[in-house]
Amino acid sequence: MILRELPVVSKKIIVTRIICVCWFIGKIMSWKLWIAGRLFPVVPVFDVLHAPAFVHVLLFILSLTGLILLFLFPAKRIFQITIIIIETITCLLDQNRLQPWEYEYAFMIITVMINFKKDDDAVKSIMFILISIYFYSGLGKMNRIFSQILMQDITHINIKDLLDAYWYRFITYHSGYILGLLEVFFAMGLLFKIKQKIAAWLLILMHCSIIVVFSPLILNYDVIILPWNMAFALMLYFLFIRKQGGSPFSFIFLRNKRNWLIVVLFGAFPLLNFFGYWDNFLSANLFSYKNPGMFIYIQQPSVNNPLSKYYEAFPAPDGKQRVAINVRSWAFKEMHVPEYPEMRIYKKIKSQLMQRYPGMVADYVVTVYKNGKRIIIPLK
Repeated sequence: MILRELPVVSKKIIVTRIICVCWFIGKIMSWKLWIAGRLFPVVPVFDVLHAPAFVHVLLFILSLTGLILLFLFPAKRIFQITIIIIETITCLLDQNRLQPWEYEYAFMIITVMINFKKDDDAVKSIMFILISIYFYSGLGKMNRIFSQILMQDITHINIKDLLDAYWYRFITYHSGYILGLLEVFFAMGLLFKIKQKIAAWLLILMHCSIIVVFSPLILNYDVIILPWNMAFALMLYFLFIRKQGGSPFSFIFLRNKRNWLIVVLFGAFPLLNFFGYWDNFLSANLFSYKNPGMFIYIQQPSVNNPLSKYYEAFPAPDGKQRVAINVRSWAFKEMHVPEYPEMRIYKKIKSQLMQRYPGMVADYVVTVYKNGKRIIIPLK
């Protein structure tokens, strides 16, 4: 099959429309995230930014409307600017809304906006964002916790009798590191014309596998990532596989100094995450299992508490089974997205819950990844 050459301006428009469609679907799927009428705390960047409920609803409606208009008129700069302003205000009112796909979609639109008259630079900037995301996503998976969890999942497949026990343990334990390393290699492959189609097809295969595995057909878990994975698969196809309507990827887009913002945010700052100085969700660090988690151990469980629907039995730090709320599970059940996994968010969640439910006696703890292990620390 011979693919017709796709002009670079068409690539920019197609990618913009892909983002609009998948962003719109993601927002509809997680609609409770974007309103204030929910049990899960709304966590603004600054306390003075607590807004009435109708403001959140209005912003949600304006956001959906803006995405529709941008889809219909992808070359209109006014709609690009409008959607970025709306999303910025929305995320300032609740940091949980700064999901990885929200952050990445927004900056892809920003690259189109700042390269308004330079279509090839806009396309190259989006290509760089994709390459950086895959690179740091792969690096993030190369850790002991990810390998241990993956080894447990593989062990449940019951294929260990087919292999020598030593090599089976060796392969399964290092499978997480191998998967992370492969994703890094695929990202590097996208940099070079001779390898980029192969790397893009392999990454598309990875996205299709994720869509199938996490879909309601199999795991039916974290389904919010399905439109996100679809968007990335489509962008890989149109940016790296379709015949180039311009030159292959290069760093020539840096001739526009405003594009240095993209290089800093997606190429440099994610490195700081490995030292605890840049947020996990802003560093393509979603599936590494290194992100912290919050648990609320209820000392006197009461069915009259509105949060009782989220009670589960968990082993406490003292080893005993206790009634607790896994904040991540709570976020998934109510909003269909994970919470924003940072200590400052957990502290504000604790503060709000203590004010809202003064009679709820509970221990608030956080699990963190340190020196290759998960440890539990009290949340102060």
